Amino acid sequence: MCSASCKYLKIVSQAVFPGETSILHCIAASKQLLPWPPIFLCLVLLLSHHIASAEGVRAENPPASSSFQAGKKAFQSKEYDQALTLFKQAEAAGLDKPALFYNIGVCSYKLGLYEEATKSFLRAATFPKMAALAYYNLAVVAEKQADLDAALSWLQKSLNSAGPRDDKLVLLAQTALSRIRSRNDLSDHWTRYAALGIGYDDNVAMLDSDDLELISAEEDSFADLFAFMRSPLLGSSVSQGPFLQGSLALRDYTDLNNYDTGSLRLEGRYRQKAGGFQLEGAGGYSYLFWDHSGYSQSPLFSLQAKRFIGGTSFYRLRYEARYLDILNSSYDYLRGWQQRATVEYAARTERYRLILGYSLEENDRHDQESSPRRHLLSAALEFQPLASFSITLAASYRDSFYDQSGRDDRNEDRYETSLQLNYSLSKNWELSGRYLRTINISTSPLYDYTRNMTSISLGYSF
Repeated sequence: MCSASCKYLKIVSQAVFPGETSILHCIAASKQLLPWPPIFLCLVLLLSHHIASAEGVRAENPPASSSFQAGKKAFQSKEYDQALTLFKQAEAAGLDKPALFYNIGVCSYKLGLYEEATKSFLRAATFPKMAALAYYNLAVVAEKQADLDAALSWLQKSLNSAGPRDDKLVLLAQTALSRIRSRNDLSDHWTRYAALGIGYDDNVAMLDSDDLELISAEEDSFADLFAFMRSPLLGSSVSQGPFLQGSLALRDYTDLNNYDTGSLRLEGRYRQKAGGFQLEGAGGYSYLFWDHSGYSQSPLFSLQAKRFIGGTSFYRLRYEARYLDILNSSYDYLRGWQQRATVEYAARTERYRLILGYSLEENDRHDQESSPRRHLLSAALEFQPLASFSITLAASYRDSFYDQSGRDDRNEDRYETSLQLNYSLSKNWELSGRYLRTINISTSPLYDYTRNMTSISLGYSF
Protein backbone atom coordinates (compact mmCIF):
# COMPACT_ATOMS: atom_id res chain seq x y z
CA MET A 1 0.00 0.00 0.00
CA CYS A 2 1.31 3.46 -0.79
CA SER A 3 2.01 5.89 2.04
CA ALA A 4 -0.33 8.48 0.54
CA SER A 5 -3.16 6.00 0.70
CA CYS A 6 -2.44 5.23 4.36
CA LYS A 7 -2.49 8.92 5.27
CA TYR A 8 -5.59 9.30 3.16
CA LEU A 9 -7.50 6.73 5.25
CA LYS A 10 -6.18 7.91 8.62
CA ILE A 11 -8.02 11.20 8.29
CA VAL A 12 -11.23 9.27 8.66
CA SER A 13 -10.01 6.88 11.34
CA GLN A 14 -8.42 9.44 13.69
CA ALA A 15 -10.53 12.60 13.47
CA VAL A 16 -13.02 13.19 16.31
CA PHE A 17 -13.70 16.83 16.92
CA PRO A 18 -14.92 18.76 19.97
CA GLY A 19 -17.20 21.76 19.77
CA GLU A 20 -15.11 23.75 17.29
CA THR A 21 -16.41 23.96 13.73
CA SER A 22 -13.42 25.64 12.09
CA ILE A 23 -11.74 23.62 9.35
CA LEU A 24 -8.45 24.53 11.07
CA HIS A 25 -9.49 22.60 14.13
CA CYS A 26 -10.81 19.70 12.07
CA ILE A 27 -7.55 19.28 10.21
CA ALA A 28 -5.43 19.79 13.30
CA ALA A 29 -7.19 16.85 14.93
CA SER A 30 -5.48 14.52 12.45
CA LYS A 31 -1.94 13.71 13.53
CA GLN A 32 -0.75 13.73 9.95
CA LEU A 33 -1.96 17.29 9.35
CA LEU A 34 -0.67 19.10 12.45
CA PRO A 35 1.24 22.10 11.04
CA TRP A 36 0.97 24.48 14.07
CA PRO A 37 2.70 24.54 17.50
CA PRO A 38 0.40 23.65 20.42
CA ILE A 39 0.69 27.17 21.92
CA PHE A 40 -0.71 28.65 18.68
CA LEU A 41 -3.62 26.23 18.70
CA CYS A 42 -4.44 27.23 22.26
CA LEU A 43 -4.59 30.91 21.25
CA VAL A 44 -6.81 30.08 18.30
CA LEU A 45 -9.15 28.08 20.52
CA LEU A 46 -9.38 30.88 23.09
CA LEU A 47 -10.13 33.53 20.48
CA SER A 48 -12.54 31.49 18.37
CA HIS A 49 -16.09 32.76 18.18
CA HIS A 50 -17.23 29.19 17.51
CA ILE A 51 -16.15 28.08 20.97
CA ALA A 52 -18.43 30.63 22.51
CA SER A 53 -21.24 29.47 20.26
CA ALA A 54 -20.64 25.85 21.23
CA GLU A 55 -20.68 26.73 24.93
CA GLY A 56 -23.97 28.46 24.33
CA VAL A 57 -25.37 25.27 22.86
CA ARG A 58 -24.21 23.32 25.88
CA ALA A 59 -25.89 25.76 28.22
CA GLU A 60 -29.13 25.69 26.30
CA ASN A 61 -29.25 21.93 25.75
CA PRO A 62 -27.27 20.00 28.38
CA PRO A 63 -28.50 16.52 27.26
CA ALA A 64 -27.23 17.07 23.72
CA SER A 65 -23.86 18.35 24.91
CA SER A 66 -23.52 15.53 27.42
CA SER A 67 -24.20 12.86 24.78
CA PHE A 68 -21.75 14.49 22.39
CA GLN A 69 -18.95 14.56 24.97
CA ALA A 70 -19.66 10.96 25.99
CA GLY A 71 -19.60 9.97 22.33
CA LYS A 72 -16.12 11.46 21.93
CA LYS A 73 -14.83 9.51 24.90
CA ALA A 74 -16.34 6.28 23.56
CA PHE A 75 -14.71 6.88 20.18
CA GLN A 76 -11.32 7.50 21.75
CA SER A 77 -11.72 4.12 23.47
CA LYS A 78 -12.53 2.58 20.05
CA GLU A 79 -16.06 1.74 21.17
CA TYR A 80 -17.52 2.79 17.83
CA ASP A 81 -20.97 1.27 18.32
CA GLN A 82 -21.41 3.11 21.60
CA ALA A 83 -19.97 6.33 20.17
CA LEU A 84 -22.37 6.24 17.22
CA THR A 85 -25.34 5.68 19.55
CA LEU A 86 -24.32 8.64 21.73
CA PHE A 87 -23.73 10.93 18.75
CA LYS A 88 -27.17 10.08 17.39
CA GLN A 89 -28.66 10.78 20.80
CA ALA A 90 -27.04 14.22 20.68
CA GLU A 91 -28.51 14.75 17.21
CA ALA A 92 -31.98 13.67 18.40
CA ALA A 93 -31.67 16.08 21.32
CA GLY A 94 -31.25 18.96 18.88
CA LEU A 95 -27.50 19.38 18.48
CA ASP A 96 -26.82 20.77 15.01
CA LYS A 97 -23.18 21.36 14.19
CA PRO A 98 -20.75 20.02 11.60
CA ALA A 99 -18.47 18.27 14.12
CA LEU A 100 -21.39 16.08 15.18
CA PHE A 101 -22.27 15.04 11.62
CA TYR A 102 -18.63 14.50 10.81
CA ASN A 103 -18.15 12.25 13.83
CA ILE A 104 -21.28 10.26 12.94
CA GLY A 105 -19.72 9.76 9.51
CA VAL A 106 -16.41 8.62 11.03
CA CYS A 107 -18.10 6.08 13.33
CA SER A 108 -20.26 4.78 10.51
CA TYR A 109 -17.19 4.34 8.33
CA LYS A 110 -15.36 2.44 11.06
CA LEU A 111 -18.36 0.13 11.43
CA GLY A 112 -18.67 -0.48 7.68
CA LEU A 113 -21.95 1.48 7.42
CA TYR A 114 -20.94 3.26 4.24
CA GLU A 115 -24.35 4.57 3.23
CA GLU A 116 -24.79 6.13 6.68
CA ALA A 117 -21.26 7.56 6.50
CA THR A 118 -22.01 9.11 3.11
CA LYS A 119 -25.19 10.77 4.40
CA SER A 120 -23.42 12.18 7.45
CA PHE A 121 -20.43 13.54 5.53
CA LEU A 122 -22.86 15.15 3.07
CA ARG A 123 -24.54 16.94 5.98
CA ALA A 124 -21.15 18.05 7.31
CA ALA A 125 -20.30 19.38 3.84
CA THR A 126 -23.23 21.84 4.00
CA PHE A 127 -21.12 23.88 6.45
CA PRO A 128 -18.63 25.81 4.28
CA LYS A 129 -15.69 25.55 6.69
CA MET A 130 -16.07 21.77 6.87
CA ALA A 131 -16.82 21.17 3.17
CA ALA A 132 -13.31 20.41 1.89
CA LEU A 133 -12.60 17.81 4.56
CA ALA A 134 -16.07 16.26 4.28
CA TYR A 135 -15.75 15.93 0.50
CA TYR A 136 -12.34 14.33 0.98
CA ASN A 137 -13.80 11.69 3.27
CA LEU A 138 -16.70 11.11 0.91
CA ALA A 139 -13.99 10.13 -1.57
CA VAL A 140 -12.55 7.72 1.01
CA VAL A 141 -15.95 6.04 1.40
CA ALA A 142 -16.52 5.89 -2.37
CA GLU A 143 -13.13 4.29 -3.03
CA LYS A 144 -13.77 1.78 -0.25
CA GLN A 145 -16.93 0.80 -2.13
CA ALA A 146 -14.95 0.59 -5.39
CA ASP A 147 -16.94 3.49 -6.88
CA LEU A 148 -13.93 5.16 -8.45
CA ASP A 149 -15.91 7.66 -10.52
CA ALA A 150 -17.53 9.02 -7.36
CA ALA A 151 -14.18 9.05 -5.54
CA LEU A 152 -12.63 11.17 -8.30
CA SER A 153 -15.61 13.53 -8.25
CA TRP A 154 -15.46 14.03 -4.46
CA LEU A 155 -11.71 14.62 -4.55
CA GLN A 156 -12.19 17.31 -7.18
CA LYS A 157 -14.88 18.95 -5.04
CA SER A 158 -12.54 18.82 -2.05
CA LEU A 159 -9.88 20.66 -4.03
CA ASN A 160 -12.40 23.23 -5.28
CA SER A 161 -13.64 23.87 -1.73
CA ALA A 162 -10.26 24.04 -0.01
CA GLY A 163 -9.21 27.35 1.54
CA PRO A 164 -5.79 29.01 1.69
CA ARG A 165 -4.96 27.27 4.98
CA ASP A 166 -5.85 23.78 3.72
CA ASP A 167 -2.49 23.14 2.06
CA LYS A 168 -1.99 19.73 3.72
CA LEU A 169 -5.45 18.58 2.74
CA VAL A 170 -4.91 19.82 -0.82
CA LEU A 171 -1.67 17.83 -1.06
CA LEU A 172 -3.37 14.62 0.09
CA ALA A 173 -6.33 15.15 -2.25
CA GLN A 174 -4.05 15.77 -5.21
CA THR A 175 -2.00 12.66 -4.39
CA ALA A 176 -5.11 10.48 -4.11
CA LEU A 177 -6.51 11.97 -7.33
CA SER A 178 -3.35 11.15 -9.27
CA ARG A 179 -3.14 7.66 -7.79
CA ILE A 180 -6.71 6.72 -8.72
CA ARG A 181 -6.44 8.21 -12.19
CA SER A 182 -3.17 6.44 -12.98
CA ARG A 183 -4.57 3.10 -11.83
CA ASN A 184 -8.00 3.29 -13.40
CA ASP A 185 -7.82 5.58 -16.40
CA LEU A 186 -9.77 3.33 -18.77
CA SER A 187 -11.43 6.10 -20.72
CA ASP A 188 -8.60 6.43 -23.23
CA HIS A 189 -6.65 3.19 -22.97
CA TRP A 190 -7.21 -0.43 -23.90
CA THR A 191 -6.68 -3.19 -21.37
CA ARG A 192 -4.76 -5.90 -23.18
CA TYR A 193 -3.04 -9.10 -22.07
CA ALA A 194 -1.31 -11.89 -23.99
CA ALA A 195 0.43 -15.04 -22.79
CA LEU A 196 2.40 -17.79 -24.51
CA GLY A 197 2.99 -21.09 -22.73
CA ILE A 198 4.08 -24.70 -23.00
CA GLY A 199 2.88 -27.71 -21.04
CA TYR A 200 2.51 -31.44 -20.61
CA ASP A 201 -0.76 -33.43 -20.44
CA ASP A 202 -0.72 -37.07 -19.29
CA ASN A 203 -4.22 -37.81 -20.64
CA VAL A 204 -5.06 -35.60 -23.59
CA ALA A 205 -8.78 -34.87 -23.75
CA MET A 206 -11.24 -32.79 -25.75
CA LEU A 207 -12.64 -30.87 -22.79
CA ASP A 208 -12.89 -27.34 -24.13
CA SER A 209 -16.55 -28.14 -24.72
CA ASP A 210 -18.36 -29.41 -21.62
CA ASP A 211 -20.62 -31.41 -23.93
CA LEU A 212 -17.95 -33.41 -25.69
CA GLU A 213 -15.67 -35.40 -23.40
CA LEU A 214 -13.35 -37.44 -25.61
CA ILE A 215 -10.46 -39.04 -23.72
CA SER A 216 -7.37 -40.14 -25.63
CA ALA A 217 -5.65 -42.13 -22.84
CA GLU A 218 -2.41 -40.79 -24.36
CA GLU A 219 0.12 -38.23 -23.20
CA ASP A 220 1.54 -35.32 -25.13
CA SER A 221 3.14 -31.90 -24.81
CA PHE A 222 1.48 -28.75 -26.09
CA ALA A 223 1.84 -25.02 -26.72
CA ASP A 224 -0.72 -22.47 -25.57
CA LEU A 225 -1.65 -18.96 -26.67
CA PHE A 226 -4.08 -16.77 -24.76
CA ALA A 227 -5.07 -13.16 -25.42
CA PHE A 228 -7.59 -10.85 -23.76
CA MET A 229 -8.70 -7.29 -24.41
CA ARG A 230 -11.19 -4.82 -22.96
CA SER A 231 -11.87 -1.28 -24.06
CA PRO A 232 -14.42 1.31 -22.96
CA LEU A 233 -16.48 2.88 -25.73
CA LEU A 234 -17.81 6.42 -26.16
CA GLY A 235 -15.74 7.80 -23.29
CA SER A 236 -17.24 5.46 -20.68
CA SER A 237 -15.56 4.94 -17.30
CA VAL A 238 -14.54 1.94 -15.24
CA SER A 239 -17.92 1.78 -13.48
CA GLN A 240 -20.41 3.04 -16.05
CA GLY A 241 -21.02 2.91 -19.78
CA PRO A 242 -20.46 0.59 -22.75
CA PHE A 243 -17.28 -1.39 -23.41
CA LEU A 244 -15.97 -4.11 -25.69
CA GLN A 245 -14.44 -7.35 -24.43
CA GLY A 246 -12.86 -10.29 -26.23
CA SER A 247 -10.63 -13.32 -25.73
CA LEU A 248 -8.75 -15.84 -27.86
CA ALA A 249 -7.37 -19.21 -26.71
CA LEU A 250 -5.40 -21.73 -28.80
CA ARG A 251 -3.85 -25.09 -27.88
CA ASP A 252 -1.62 -27.07 -30.23
CA TYR A 253 -0.45 -30.59 -29.31
CA THR A 254 2.87 -31.89 -30.58
CA ASP A 255 1.67 -35.29 -31.83
CA LEU A 256 -2.07 -35.62 -31.17
CA ASN A 257 -3.09 -32.93 -33.66
CA ASN A 258 -6.68 -34.15 -33.79
CA TYR A 259 -7.04 -32.78 -30.23
CA ASP A 260 -5.94 -29.25 -31.14
CA THR A 261 -8.56 -26.73 -30.00
CA GLY A 262 -9.25 -23.03 -30.09
CA SER A 263 -11.93 -20.56 -29.01
CA LEU A 264 -12.84 -16.98 -29.80
CA ARG A 265 -15.28 -14.85 -27.80
CA LEU A 266 -16.42 -11.28 -28.47
CA GLU A 267 -18.91 -9.32 -26.35
CA GLY A 268 -20.43 -5.89 -26.18
CA ARG A 269 -21.14 -4.97 -22.55
CA TYR A 270 -22.86 -2.15 -20.70
CA ARG A 271 -22.27 -1.32 -17.05
CA GLN A 272 -24.45 0.87 -14.83
CA LYS A 273 -24.75 1.61 -11.10
CA ALA A 274 -28.26 1.45 -9.61
CA GLY A 275 -29.48 1.15 -6.04
CA GLY A 276 -26.13 0.13 -4.61
CA PHE A 277 -25.59 -2.52 -7.30
CA GLN A 278 -23.17 -2.61 -10.21
CA LEU A 279 -25.36 -3.89 -13.05
CA GLU A 280 -23.96 -5.31 -16.27
CA GLY A 281 -25.53 -6.69 -19.41
CA ALA A 282 -23.78 -8.29 -22.36
CA GLY A 283 -24.45 -9.74 -25.79
CA GLY A 284 -21.89 -11.54 -27.88
CA TYR A 285 -20.67 -14.43 -29.98
CA SER A 286 -18.35 -17.37 -29.33
CA TYR A 287 -16.74 -19.78 -31.78
CA LEU A 288 -15.02 -23.08 -30.97
CA PHE A 289 -12.92 -25.13 -33.33
CA TRP A 290 -11.55 -28.64 -32.84
CA ASP A 291 -9.16 -30.62 -35.04
CA HIS A 292 -8.58 -27.52 -37.18
CA SER A 293 -12.22 -27.22 -38.24
CA GLY A 294 -15.30 -25.51 -36.84
CA TYR A 295 -17.05 -27.32 -34.02
CA SER A 296 -19.67 -24.84 -32.74
CA GLN A 297 -20.77 -21.23 -32.76
CA SER A 298 -22.91 -19.61 -30.09
CA PRO A 299 -24.77 -16.33 -29.84
CA LEU A 300 -24.94 -15.49 -26.14
CA PHE A 301 -26.17 -12.92 -23.67
CA SER A 302 -25.72 -12.42 -19.94
CA LEU A 303 -26.92 -10.29 -17.03
CA GLN A 304 -25.19 -9.75 -13.72
CA ALA A 305 -25.57 -7.72 -10.53
CA LYS A 306 -22.66 -7.03 -8.19
CA ARG A 307 -22.87 -5.45 -4.74
CA PHE A 308 -20.00 -4.58 -2.42
CA ILE A 309 -20.12 -5.49 1.26
CA GLY A 310 -17.74 -3.74 3.59
CA GLY A 311 -15.81 -2.17 0.73
CA THR A 312 -13.43 -5.04 -0.08
CA SER A 313 -15.96 -7.89 -0.26
CA PHE A 314 -18.76 -8.40 -2.74
CA TYR A 315 -21.33 -10.86 -3.95
CA ARG A 316 -22.34 -11.27 -7.58
CA LEU A 317 -25.34 -12.85 -9.30
CA ARG A 318 -25.00 -13.82 -12.95
CA TYR A 319 -27.23 -15.38 -15.59
CA GLU A 320 -25.94 -16.51 -19.00
CA ALA A 321 -27.75 -18.15 -21.90
CA ARG A 322 -26.38 -19.28 -25.24
CA TYR A 323 -27.56 -21.28 -28.21
CA LEU A 324 -25.10 -23.96 -29.34
CA ASP A 325 -25.12 -24.15 -33.10
CA ILE A 326 -23.07 -27.29 -33.78
CA LEU A 327 -21.06 -26.98 -37.01
CA ASN A 328 -19.77 -30.58 -37.00
CA SER A 329 -22.62 -32.68 -38.39
CA SER A 330 -21.45 -35.74 -36.44
CA TYR A 331 -22.51 -34.00 -33.22
CA ASP A 332 -25.66 -32.28 -34.43
CA TYR A 333 -27.64 -33.94 -31.62
CA LEU A 334 -25.93 -31.53 -29.18
CA ARG A 335 -27.53 -28.50 -30.83
CA GLY A 336 -29.68 -26.48 -28.44
CA TRP A 337 -29.79 -24.12 -25.45
CA GLN A 338 -27.52 -23.93 -22.45
CA GLN A 339 -28.41 -21.73 -19.46
CA ARG A 340 -26.32 -21.08 -16.37
CA ALA A 341 -27.02 -19.17 -13.14
CA THR A 342 -24.15 -18.34 -10.79
CA VAL A 343 -23.82 -16.79 -7.35
CA GLU A 344 -20.36 -15.75 -6.22
CA TYR A 345 -18.84 -14.26 -3.08
CA ALA A 346 -15.38 -12.66 -2.90
CA ALA A 347 -13.44 -11.13 -0.02
CA ARG A 348 -10.06 -9.47 -0.06
CA THR A 349 -7.47 -8.31 2.45
CA GLU A 350 -4.06 -6.82 1.79
CA ARG A 351 -2.51 -10.26 1.19
CA TYR A 352 -5.41 -12.67 0.73
CA ARG A 353 -8.28 -13.04 -1.68
CA LEU A 354 -11.05 -15.63 -1.30
CA ILE A 355 -13.66 -16.53 -3.93
CA LEU A 356 -16.57 -18.94 -3.41
CA GLY A 357 -19.09 -19.82 -6.09
CA TYR A 358 -22.05 -21.99 -7.01
CA SER A 359 -23.51 -22.55 -10.51
CA LEU A 360 -26.58 -24.32 -11.79
CA GLU A 361 -26.58 -25.31 -15.46
CA GLU A 362 -29.60 -26.46 -17.46
CA ASN A 363 -29.45 -27.83 -21.03
CA ASP A 364 -32.13 -28.29 -23.65
CA ARG A 365 -30.59 -30.11 -26.63
CA HIS A 366 -32.03 -31.97 -29.62
CA ASP A 367 -31.07 -35.16 -27.81
CA GLN A 368 -32.57 -34.95 -24.34
CA GLU A 369 -30.31 -37.76 -23.15
CA SER A 370 -27.39 -35.41 -23.85
CA SER A 371 -28.93 -32.53 -21.91
CA PRO A 372 -27.35 -32.69 -18.45
CA ARG A 373 -28.26 -30.74 -15.35
CA ARG A 374 -25.09 -29.64 -13.60
CA HIS A 375 -24.21 -28.26 -10.18
CA LEU A 376 -20.80 -26.69 -9.69
CA LEU A 377 -19.18 -25.67 -6.40
CA SER A 378 -15.88 -23.80 -6.57
CA ALA A 379 -13.42 -22.11 -4.23
CA ALA A 380 -10.15 -20.24 -4.77
CA LEU A 381 -7.70 -18.69 -2.34
CA GLU A 382 -4.99 -16.31 -3.49
CA PHE A 383 -2.10 -15.48 -1.18
CA GLN A 384 0.45 -12.77 -1.91
CA PRO A 385 3.45 -13.18 0.43
CA LEU A 386 5.49 -10.70 -1.63
CA ALA A 387 4.51 -7.73 -3.76
CA SER A 388 5.79 -9.51 -6.88
CA PHE A 389 4.74 -13.08 -6.04
CA SER A 390 1.35 -14.74 -5.53
CA ILE A 391 0.04 -18.27 -4.95
CA THR A 392 -3.46 -19.40 -5.93
CA LEU A 393 -5.08 -22.61 -4.74
CA ALA A 394 -8.38 -23.61 -6.38
CA ALA A 395 -10.77 -26.52 -6.07
CA SER A 396 -14.11 -27.40 -7.65
CA TYR A 397 -16.70 -30.13 -7.63
CA ARG A 398 -19.16 -30.66 -10.48
CA ASP A 399 -22.14 -33.01 -10.42
CA SER A 400 -23.73 -33.89 -13.78
CA PHE A 401 -26.99 -35.80 -14.18
CA TYR A 402 -28.13 -37.27 -17.53
CA ASP A 403 -31.71 -38.51 -17.82
CA GLN A 404 -31.47 -41.65 -19.99
CA SER A 405 -35.21 -42.05 -20.61
CA GLY A 406 -35.98 -45.36 -18.97
CA ARG A 407 -32.47 -46.75 -18.97
CA ASP A 408 -30.08 -46.37 -16.06
CA ASP A 409 -29.50 -42.67 -15.59
CA ARG A 410 -25.93 -41.47 -15.81
CA ASN A 411 -24.27 -39.50 -13.02
CA GLU A 412 -20.81 -37.98 -13.09
CA ASP A 413 -18.72 -36.39 -10.35
CA ARG A 414 -15.76 -34.31 -11.45
CA TYR A 415 -13.16 -33.06 -8.95
CA GLU A 416 -10.53 -30.52 -9.94
CA THR A 417 -7.70 -29.02 -7.92
CA SER A 418 -5.04 -26.62 -9.11
CA LEU A 419 -2.02 -24.72 -7.90
CA GLN A 420 -0.82 -21.60 -9.70
CA LEU A 421 2.28 -19.48 -9.03
CA ASN A 422 2.64 -15.98 -10.48
CA TYR A 423 5.80 -13.89 -10.43
CA SER A 424 5.95 -10.32 -11.73
CA LEU A 425 9.14 -9.81 -13.67
CA SER A 426 8.40 -6.12 -14.26
CA LYS A 427 5.48 -3.75 -14.53
CA ASN A 428 4.23 -5.50 -17.69
CA TRP A 429 5.80 -8.97 -17.71
CA GLU A 430 4.59 -11.93 -15.64
CA LEU A 431 5.79 -15.53 -15.33
CA SER A 432 3.20 -18.18 -14.34
CA GLY A 433 3.29 -21.88 -13.55
CA ARG A 434 0.24 -24.11 -13.07
CA TYR A 435 -0.57 -27.68 -12.09
CA LEU A 436 -4.07 -29.10 -12.63
CA ARG A 437 -5.44 -32.48 -11.54
CA THR A 438 -8.83 -33.76 -12.68
CA ILE A 439 -10.70 -36.86 -11.49
CA ASN A 440 -13.95 -37.82 -13.22
CA ILE A 441 -16.08 -40.62 -11.76
CA SER A 442 -19.09 -41.81 -13.77
CA THR A 443 -21.74 -44.51 -13.44
CA SER A 444 -20.67 -45.37 -16.97
CA PRO A 445 -17.03 -46.57 -16.81
CA LEU A 446 -16.46 -45.24 -20.32
CA TYR A 447 -16.27 -41.73 -18.84
CA ASP A 448 -13.99 -42.50 -15.89
CA TYR A 449 -10.61 -40.80 -16.15
CA THR A 450 -7.87 -38.95 -14.31
CA ARG A 451 -5.78 -36.19 -15.80
CA ASN A 452 -2.65 -34.32 -14.71
CA MET A 453 -1.51 -31.24 -16.58
CA THR A 454 1.37 -28.85 -15.94
CA SER A 455 2.19 -25.65 -17.81
CA ILE A 456 4.36 -22.57 -17.67
CA SER A 457 3.63 -19.31 -19.47
CA LEU A 458 5.01 -15.84 -20.00
CA GLY A 459 2.42 -13.04 -20.02
CA TYR A 460 2.55 -9.40 -21.08
CA SER A 461 -0.02 -6.73 -20.17
CA PHE A 462 -0.27 -3.45 -22.07
